[in-house]
Amino acid sequence: MADKITYTEFCKKHDNLMFAPLDIELPPVTPAELVSWCEQTGGAYRNYAKEAGISIEELLLTLYPAHFETTNIMNLTSLFMVKESPNPITPSFANAFPEFESWFNGLSISTGINNVTIALLRQDNNTILDNLGLPDFSPIHHDNPGAYGLRIYLNNKNNNMFMFPKKERFGYDTFSLGIYGDKLHALDENQKVVTDSNGFPVPNDDYINKPVRARTPNKDTAFIMNEANSAHVVIREHQDLPAPDEEKFTFLILPTPYAFDQTYNWGELDQVINKAIDANKEYCIFYDEQT
Repeated sequence: MADKITYTEFCKKHDNLMFAPLDIELPPVTPAELVSWCEQTGGAYRNYAKEAGISIEELLLTLYPAHFETTNIMNLTSLFMVKESPNPITPSFANAFPEFESWFNGLSISTGINNVTIALLRQDNNTILDNLGLPDFSPIHHDNPGAYGLRIYLNNKNNNMFMFPKKERFGYDTFSLGIYGDKLHALDENQKVVTDSNGFPVPNDDYINKPVRARTPNKDTAFIMNEANSAHVVIREHQDLPAPDEEKFTFLILPTPYAFDQTYNWGELDQVINKAIDANKEYCIFYDEQT
């Protein structure tokens, strides 16, 4: 059994780690099943639009009218809430995937599903972007209330997430809700997003403009990423929507703000990361190797 450590102790121990794939049991779902559930559910923002009696395009351009925030449409048109803490799993998801809760509660790193929020991104479902003429990348951002984010990829075939190291490391004792966001990009004199000669977004002065690709050894895998000392961007690729069993999904497992010690069994997660570094060090990204 792993030693019991706190969230802050865990953060300080793995301060140099930006990204690592993890060897944990994957959820008992398939991409095709998730496609079916998503089609029936409609998605969080599609439901908001329906309630308001407007199109999803009108809603999202109203919510994100500024120069760059509209690129959130890349995610928000495909965002689905599985569970919002402290509420139970969404009934439609629980009915479609009755073994999901027991899977999560059975993980050695878990302290129970009640301690997390779980979102799902259907990441290949971006055809709406072509109609709006938006950029081919997400905002440069970090999206976790807490220093470390646990994610699960299904069908990650293209490794299209890139990370930017922070110039100065952040103090974990003060990292909390409100530190994350999506305004981490450089702007020109017209308040437009700065891109390089390849059309790649440039981060603001808090980050080193040295994007490093986050790679995984398998297309279906869990991973952990440092949200305090790095930011990331997802590059969209133009393609036809693949077959349901080939679509890419990402589960975002988010801590409950201000209850970080209860989010995971940090001692077990520490052991999982140590094993991951030993087994797949070539896929891990370390802060001191990027600065």
